[in-house]
Amino acid sequence: MKINDKELKITEGSFAEANALQKAMGRALKGNNIELPENMSKDLSDVEIAGMIDAALSVAISDDVENCIFECAKRCLIGTEKVTRDYFENVEHRKDYYPIMFAIAKANLEPFIGGLLSQFGGLGAKLGNTLK
Repeated sequence: MKINDKELKITEGSFAEANALQKAMGRALKGNNIELPENMSKDLSDVEIAGMIDAALSVAISDDVENCIFECAKRCLIGTEKVTRDYFENVEHRKDYYPIMFAIAKANLEPFIGGLLSQFGGLGAKLGNTLK
C-alpha cells in the first residue's frame, strides 16, 4: 500500500498484540450507538453520520488504542523507516498519521472480525459487506 509515494509494509503483530488491540477497540467503542445503514452508498442521515463520527472520535482519542496500534506497528515500515512515535515527530509525516495507523489497525483486526462475523451466518456476511 502506498501513502504519499511511500510504500507502507505491514507485518501483523503477534497474537497477543493484535488481541490487545481488538480489546482496546472494543472498550473504546462500547456504548457508542452506531447505526450502520444497509447500503453505505446511499445518503446517510445526520444521526448515522453523527454516530460514526462519535465512534471514530472514541477510537482516535483512546490512549489504549494508540498504544496497542504502536505495539502492532513495531514490525511495520513506511518507506525505509520504522513506524514509531519518533517517525511522527517530523511535522511533515503527521498528515499520514491516520492513514498509516488505520491501515495497521485494519490489518491486525480483520482476522478477528472476519472470524467473529462468520459466527452470525448471513447477518455476519451482510455486516461484513457493509463495513468494507
